[in-house]
Amino acid sequence: MANNIDDAKRFFANMGEQGQAALAEVLNKFGTKLRKEAITEISQQLNLEPNYISRHISVRQRANVRNLQVTISAESRPVLLERYSSQQHQRPGKTVAMRNDGVSVHVKRSGSRKKLNQGFFIRLRGSNTVGLAMRLGKGKDNYKVLHGPSVSQAYQSVRNEIEPSSAEILATFFEQFNP
Repeated sequence: MANNIDDAKRFFANMGEQGQAALAEVLNKFGTKLRKEAITEISQQLNLEPNYISRHISVRQRANVRNLQVTISAESRPVLLERYSSQQHQRPGKTVAMRNDGVSVHVKRSGSRKKLNQGFFIRLRGSNTVGLAMRLGKGKDNYKVLHGPSVSQAYQSVRNEIEPSSAEILATFFEQFNP
């Protein structure tokens, strides 16, 4: 195994700038393809819109002649639970026509909808965003805004399934030189 790694290191060292530029191009194509596949896989697992995932996952660093590495990163900030399929429930009230009766959320596409009896929607301070909150006790400000898994957590769960092997990348590289 060590001979294969040493041989590969020697091959890339002797490849020259044109060969390294071609390898960088192949790596960048794989990076773009990997990002698209990640968006598809995450949207199949979680109940998030693909365009939301697309805005929060990117190819941060592209390969070049000096650095043959592609970096894909995803937003690590948790996603507001309201972004997943959420619905306000109501029931008939005694003194009013309809009364809030909690909120239900559907986070995983394969999972079931969960009901939060103490859940309610609230406009978040300092933004025009609506969040899903849960009352913690008495008092106007005694609530907690709820979050679901981040795009980064979802990417980490699908990354090993979609990441191409070194053999696939090298095969594509050699096909580019020997059509």
